Amino acid sequence: MTTNVFKTVGTGGDYADWNALDAALPASFITADELWTVRQISNITTTTAQVISARAADATRRLIIEGLTGSSWIELMIGVVPIFYNPAKGVTFTSNVGDNAFTIYAPFTEVRGMQFRCSSTASFANIMLRSNDIKLINRIVDSAN
Repeated sequence: MTTNVFKTVGTGGDYADWNALDAALPASFITADELWTVRQISNITTTTAQVISARAADATRRLIIEGLTGSSWIELMIGVVPIFYNPAKGVTFTSNVGDNAFTIYAPFTEVRGMQFRCSSTASFANIMLRSNDIKLINRIVDSAN
């Protein structure tokens, strides 16, 4: 039976950033028979590219990335029109890396309720999806360009 693993990323969390989490993830979600749900609990601002590496996964044994319950923009912008990047309305991932600030190679990963922003004027991609069956649900992606 698949084991549910819950972790947090951000100040005071299990991991300081997404690279630290990546180092701790199993090489295969299938072999480990695990579903990981990881919640970002604070704003993260970085000048280092963040990567979730490729690993074996399927529809039930995979990685879910989301804003902390009560801190995701989808919950805090109810009734706000238009919807736009706003750090006061949910946790954010902000980078000044340039291209590929946050890259996901792990298939079947799902990203929910997150705000991404790249403040580099040389940037063309805030978040790169480099595998099959990756879902971005209820997210905001903002760029300096």
